[in-house]
Amino acid sequence: RIDRTWFVTDERGNTTECLQKIWLKHITLANVTFPPSRDGFAAPALNCDEDPNDFTISGQPTVEGIPIENSPDCEIGVVYSDQIINICPPAGYSVLRTWTAVDFCNGQISSKLQIIKIEDKTPPSIAPVDDITVGTDGFLCTGTVDLPQAETSDDCSAVTVTPTWLYGSGFGPFAGVPEGTYVVTYKATDACGNSATTTMRVTVTDASPPSAICTAFLQASLSAGGVGYINAGTVDGGSFDNCGPVTLAISRDDSAFVQTLLVTCDDIGAPLPVTLRVTDALGLENFCEAAVTVRDFLKPNLTCPADVTLTCLQDFNDLQLTGLASASDNCTLQSLDFTDVVNIQPCNTGFVTRQWKATDAEGNTKICAQQIAVQVVSDVTVSFPANVTVSACADPSATLPPATGEPVTNGKYCSPLSVTYSDQIFTSALPPACYRIFRSWQVTDFCIYDPNNDSIGVLKHTQIIDIVDDTPPVLALPADITLNADFPDCTAQVTLDDATATDCSDQISISNNGIYAAAAGANASGIYPLGVHQVVFTATDNCGNTAQQTLNITVQDLLPPKALCRNGVVELDSSGAATLDATLLDNGSSDHCTPSANLSFTVTPQNFSCQNIGFQIVTLTVTDAAGNAATCTATVSVTDPTNACQPPPPTTFNIEGSVRTEKGVSVAEIPLTLLGDGFLANAECAADGHYIFEDVPGNNYFTLKPANNAKWLNGLTTFDLVLISKHILGLDTLDSPYKLIAADANRSGTITTFDIVQFRRVILGISDTVPGNTSWRFVDADFSFPDPANPFATLFPEQKIFNTLSFSQMGQDFIGVKIGDLNNSTDATDPRSPQDTLILYAPVEKLESGEILELPFYLKNWQQLEGFQFELQLDEKKAAIQKVEFAKPEVFSDANLVSKPDGKVAVSWNNPATEEALAHDSLLFTLFLEMREQAVSDEIIFINPERIRPEAYRPGEDLPAGIALEFAAEPAASVDGLSILPVRPNPFVDETALPFVLADAAELTLTLSDVSGQVVYERKKLFSAGQNEWRIDQQDLPGAGAYCYRLALPNGLNRGGLVILTGL
Repeated sequence: RIDRTWFVTDERGNTTECLQKIWLKHITLANVTFPPSRDGFAAPALNCDEDPNDFTISGQPTVEGIPIENSPDCEIGVVYSDQIINICPPAGYSVLRTWTAVDFCNGQISSKLQIIKIEDKTPPSIAPVDDITVGTDGFLCTGTVDLPQAETSDDCSAVTVTPTWLYGSGFGPFAGVPEGTYVVTYKATDACGNSATTTMRVTVTDASPPSAICTAFLQASLSAGGVGYINAGTVDGGSFDNCGPVTLAISRDDSAFVQTLLVTCDDIGAPLPVTLRVTDALGLENFCEAAVTVRDFLKPNLTCPADVTLTCLQDFNDLQLTGLASASDNCTLQSLDFTDVVNIQPCNTGFVTRQWKATDAEGNTKICAQQIAVQVVSDVTVSFPANVTVSACADPSATLPPATGEPVTNGKYCSPLSVTYSDQIFTSALPPACYRIFRSWQVTDFCIYDPNNDSIGVLKHTQIIDIVDDTPPVLALPADITLNADFPDCTAQVTLDDATATDCSDQISISNNGIYAAAAGANASGIYPLGVHQVVFTATDNCGNTAQQTLNITVQDLLPPKALCRNGVVELDSSGAATLDATLLDNGSSDHCTPSANLSFTVTPQNFSCQNIGFQIVTLTVTDAAGNAATCTATVSVTDPTNACQPPPPTTFNIEGSVRTEKGVSVAEIPLTLLGDGFLANAECAADGHYIFEDVPGNNYFTLKPANNAKWLNGLTTFDLVLISKHILGLDTLDSPYKLIAADANRSGTITTFDIVQFRRVILGISDTVPGNTSWRFVDADFSFPDPANPFATLFPEQKIFNTLSFSQMGQDFIGVKIGDLNNSTDATDPRSPQDTLILYAPVEKLESGEILELPFYLKNWQQLEGFQFELQLDEKKAAIQKVEFAKPEVFSDANLVSKPDGKVAVSWNNPATEEALAHDSLLFTLFLEMREQAVSDEIIFINPERIRPEAYRPGEDLPAGIALEFAAEPAASVDGLSILPVRPNPFVDETALPFVLADAAELTLTLSDVSGQVVYERKKLFSAGQNEWRIDQQDLPGAGAYCYRLALPNGLNRGGLVILTGL
């Protein structure tokens, strides 16, 4: 629907509006009416002057009487193809036109044949032919007749004309025709055999005038007076008569015939037409035409102005200075102009050769030359600046021009003068000045300058500038520096930038007092020992002003000492206490920079009591003079030689161990229960799989049992069902007792197809658990299976029993078996980005609310699969699942697909190894959706990876292939020259690529939106023709999840499937 609001505004600005609602009706192939045949039966045939490609005449498909136009706004497109059958071409033929209508919404096609017959039943038109009279041939009494052509016309085809008379048919020539009058019949026939006739008369008579022959090319030259003459005999090219002599005369412009014609300058130009009249003895006349070209071959008269000499300050282009040439011609002077050959040097001096040219109307030219000399002029005066005294520190620019003055030039000269200076500084000067600048000025006129004689073109002057300075320099030091000492000499190579100073004078000396500096100047770099060194820099200018600053250089020892320990003995005194001397544990500790005697030692712990009797781990800390410390551990034996301590025997103990898979991977968050007589305790495995029960009372019977029945789907995929199926069929048996236990879904002690059924119910979400079993089983790690190929032959221990606990139990480990996980993918952190992606293809369909959408899903490029799984998510606001139909229920059925009330469609299939299999590019299933809103199929359903990872499994490949859902008219959708290829990889972690092919270079728009339809990314880029790719980075998206992509050309759209960011 289109809501169109109309606004009306009067001349005073008052406005009112109204709303017009325009409803766009959806049309289908059933609404299309094809045009009837124009074959003379269903409808009249077309006349040959009617165009069968004019649909207003021949007809075209319509909907409710309105022609169908191909446009993106209409769901119906129409094309046609023609086959031509010629009857009497080009006027008579039949067109077999096949009309084809396509419904772009569902891909349905409807065709119909239309026969269009084009006829020609109208005879041609032939115009009356004028009668002719033919004279006799020379020296004969008969004539030769050439019949004239007849003018004909026909609406549809070419016309053939045949004249017939006494002397035959055709147009002749017919020679030897006697005098007399004859009737000739003309017959005109068109391509379809329709004909018409007319007649004319031919009369042969004896009336031969003389033959007039004119000369082809004639020229008449004009004299200096501008006139010329043409004689009749000059024009004659050999005129004659068969019976006697002829007389000649000429005429122009229809004037009287004369013997001689006069021509003037006005006749120059286009050839002059003249007529030659030839008269025989009987007064019979004949004429011929000739063209006479009147030419003026004389050059114009030209006089150049006199040569002149100018100065460099004058403009040689000024004709008032250089003069004008004079010219004349016998007819018309066309132009008088000049060109210059300029040889002017940089000082604007030299020579100009001016070539004057006069041209008349005939193009005759005459040339003369004028010489223009340009000479140098130099009359320069200079006022040089006076001597000055300045304080440069008040303003550093005070010693520079223009503050100290500049030369002022006057006079005349050919090019800009060169003004330069050079300074010479003298440190001795009369007080109060501290130094003096001798500034040598030079003004040069290079137009007259002689490098061998500097008295020509050069003016010089020396200006004296005295500088007063009582401001000390400003020092700039490198930043304070802290370095680590090098070993083994405990010194550091210090590399510094030069200290710098600014002052009114550039005569500054800088020194430093560093005793370790390699030089005493502006750079204090050198080798420095440990410690903090203060280096003082002093800057002195040539006026005696000084400035000082201090640079701090710190060389520090950051390398800790080497701590060496030895074990020792601590004896408790009679009070049951002892203090350990740390130096007793030193085993020769050392340091790079601190002598061993100056190292300090501390030990932790240092004090011991009766509770510490036995072996204790202590830490010895060794610290050097710079505060760096290192530690080592030692074992001390705490003894009670005086029996001051009589500890009671222990009454509680610890039980600890770990839970790991058969591959040694730690299993976290596994609950364990310790049960004894009157005792119950619980623990849980940490992230490293370790558990511990502390303070367990001794001399008691205990049972330790881990148990977990959570997260059944963790690690369980259709690939595990593939492995179980191969084991059952004997194709690839499971190679460990733990995998066999994991394959026993119902804990029956056998592995059968029923286990596959139970696991698939969990994958499809039909059940959260498998009855009679738990998601994890745990085997005592100390147990060895008597028959690893049949772990069910004997009962294997799934708990540990302690009959009489009299000491702590370490290493009480279990092997965790995740039921259903045969490839150890439980809690995999590897995103397993596939190197390939298989395509689940569905067509783009657009439906209205209330309609039923039959949405088929096809396998695209799925070959040699062992299994696959994925879950579709339907937008429940826009559609609801009514039913599901399976293409091959004997291979893929409701045992492999479950439709849930929340709009999810779970799919799990593995090759049952029957004779039937899923064919390449075949239909898998069809969803029947009841539309709740108007929508397009690619907007309402997508693959949801949150619960089931979309994967496909192929023989011999460790990594699964990804699965992507794509919507298009065909598997590689093409819209106006755009073909989209599958996204690789999909799902992805960091980056993926959308490949596509363009017929021509174009600007594309990529739009990404989340499952709610919210646009999260939109960009435009220009791509060249051929295969390209658009890379999508995880930073372009707000977070993990599924996103719809749409790639658009300026004149069309192509919607694809999803890109899935795992976020791992």
